[in-house]
Amino acid sequence: MLLYYYVELLMKSPVAFVVFAGAFACSLLTALILHEVAHGLVALLRGDQTALVLGRLTLNPRAHWDPVGTTMMFILGFGWAKPVPVNPYNLSSPVRDMALVALAGPSMNFFIAILAGLPIRLGIVPLVHPFTSLGYMPLGWENLVGLFLGTVMLLNIIIGVFNLVPIPPLDGSKIIPLFLPNALRSGYEKISSYGMFILILLIMLPWFGLPGIGSVIGPVISNLVPIFSGVNTVVF
Repeated sequence: MLLYYYVELLMKSPVAFVVFAGAFACSLLTALILHEVAHGLVALLRGDQTALVLGRLTLNPRAHWDPVGTTMMFILGFGWAKPVPVNPYNLSSPVRDMALVALAGPSMNFFIAILAGLPIRLGIVPLVHPFTSLGYMPLGWENLVGLFLGTVMLLNIIIGVFNLVPIPPLDGSKIIPLFLPNALRSGYEKISSYGMFILILLIMLPWFGLPGIGSVIGPVISNLVPIFSGVNTVVF
């Protein structure tokens, strides 16, 4: 649980805790807000003004804050922002355009990860991420900046990869129909009402000693970190 990690890090290194907590809060808000705005912007470009009319094309965190889901992100390490509404009937090609709208969110997260990872790739600062031994890290400015940028990069990679999982209501569930024939597409869409239950179950399985969603996305994230940072490291 993320709350336990906060306490453990605070006891080991208060300075590293402050940097990590600040990076986590800033990057999480940025990741979630820009993720949702990207959905709305692409929907607008494809003909749907719903997000614009409802005031969701804004960087104001209050417009995207979900009282339960976003709060859980800060405490438990997983959750969600308030989804940007999209009316597929306003889109010129609903299946294709919904896939583009869905892809826009994770693409924004990967773009943020590229920007955060650039100073690391250029060798200006080292890669320090939340899964390293932060409590024993030398507190030079390079390591602290590396921790900030590494946290931003890693968090955005995790959010991007997680959202590409093809389970409703995640973005991946709106991309998969583009590649399915009509007969399979209708059957796939019928499971959307069970998607949240399936997703929560997969997230909670590790608490019972069983492999969960992390066993699937973990290797993907570990392989993406060297691509974004230029540093080979095992994350999960």
